[in-house]
Amino acid sequence: MQKIKSSELKTNMKFTSPVFFDDGINMFLSENNPLTENHIELIKNLNIEYVITNGKILEEEKIININDKTETPDQNKTILENMFAKSTLQIIADNLSLIDKTTRETYSKCKKKIREFFNNAKNNINISRSEVDITIEEIYKITFQDSMNIIGYIMSLDPETDLAKAALNSAIFSSSLAIILGFTKREVLQLIGAAIFHDIGMLNTSEQIIKKKSSLSTSEYNMVKLHPLRSSRFVSETLFFSKEVALIINQHHEAWNGTGYPSGLKENSIEKSARILAIADAFTAMISKKNYRDSLIGYDAIKNLMSDTQKQFDPDLIQAFVKMMGAYPIGSIVLLNNSLIAQVINSNPEMPFMPDVKILTENTNQDKTEQDENEFFIGNIIKLKEKRNLCIIKVLHPDEYKL
Repeated sequence: MQKIKSSELKTNMKFTSPVFFDDGINMFLSENNPLTENHIELIKNLNIEYVITNGKILEEEKIININDKTETPDQNKTILENMFAKSTLQIIADNLSLIDKTTRETYSKCKKKIREFFNNAKNNINISRSEVDITIEEIYKITFQDSMNIIGYIMSLDPETDLAKAALNSAIFSSSLAIILGFTKREVLQLIGAAIFHDIGMLNTSEQIIKKKSSLSTSEYNMVKLHPLRSSRFVSETLFFSKEVALIINQHHEAWNGTGYPSGLKENSIEKSARILAIADAFTAMISKKNYRDSLIGYDAIKNLMSDTQKQFDPDLIQAFVKMMGAYPIGSIVLLNNSLIAQVINSNPEMPFMPDVKILTENTNQDKTEQDENEFFIGNIIKLKEKRNLCIIKVLHPDEYKL
C-alpha cells in the first residue's frame, strides 16, 4: 500500500482502488469516485496526516473514460435546477412528512407544552410540576425508542426556532447521547429536565439584547451571563427539581478550558451532564436561524464542533456526539451522484462518508437500468457502504429546496 499525504489531496482526484484512513481499515473513499471539498475538510478536522491505498491516481483522460456519466459542476447546477421543479419539491415534502406519525405528534405536543411553561413563567402563572414530569417522560420515551428517527425529524424542520423549540431540541440531542453513553434512566430524565429549562432565565433578559443583530456590549453580555444562575434558581425554588438538575443548568456554559461562566470551572470539575448539554445547546444554536445570522446545515455545524479551536467542549464527548450524528448528520438532505435526492437516516461510524439514506425523488435518468428501477424507488433505503459507484456529492441547504 502507498501512503498519500493529506496535503497532497485535491478535489476531483480519483483512485483505481479504495482509499483508507491512516489506520488502513476504515475506508475513506471508494474507487473511481472523486474527492470533494467535504472529504478534504473532514481529513483536516480529524488531523489525519495521510491516507492509504493500493491504487493509483487516475489520469484525467482515464477518469473521463471510466466515468463518462459523471456530471461537471455546470451539469450539477443544471440537474438541481431541473429537479427543483414544483412537482419534485412536492415529492420531497411528501416523503419528509412520512416520518412516524406518533413521533411527529409527540414532538409537537412536547413543544407546545414547553412553550406553555415558558409563557406561564413569563406571566408569573403557576406551572404544574406533574405536567412537567409527564413532558419529560414523553421526551425520554421517543428518544429511547428511536433517537435516530426523532433526530432526523429535527434536522428536516424549518430552522426558525424559538426558546421552546430550542429547549426541546437540546433535550433530545443531549438525552440521545446520554443514552448511548450508558446513563441510567434517572440521569437521563434529570438531563432532559435541565435541557428544557436551561435557558428559562433568558426570559428576564430584555428583548433589545435578545434581538440585537450587532455584537453585545460588555454590560449586555454580563446580563446574558446571569441566565444560568437565574435558570437554576427557577428550577430549584419554583419547580423543586433536585440539586443535580440545578447544577447541570448552572454549569452548561462552563468551558473545558476554563474560560466559561459563571464559575470558570475546568475539564472534569464540570458535571458530565452539563458538558453534554453544552454540546447539544451549541449544536442546536448553530442549526437555528438567529436575528444576526442564518442557520447552518447539519454538516457545517458538525464541522464547527469538530474543529473546536477554542477548546470549549470535552473532546471525548465531541467525538461521541459526532459519531452519533455522523459526518452527514441524520436528517440531512443530500444529492447523490446518480442525480437522486435522499435523506440521511443512519450514520456509519466506520465509513463516515457512506451513511444509510432514504430515496426522496424518482430516478428520471433516461439511461437507468432495470436494476435501478427496482432499487432506487421513493422510500427505499440504500446503504452507501455497499454501493461502490454511489456517493454523496452535495449537502443541500433548506434554501435550495425551500420546503
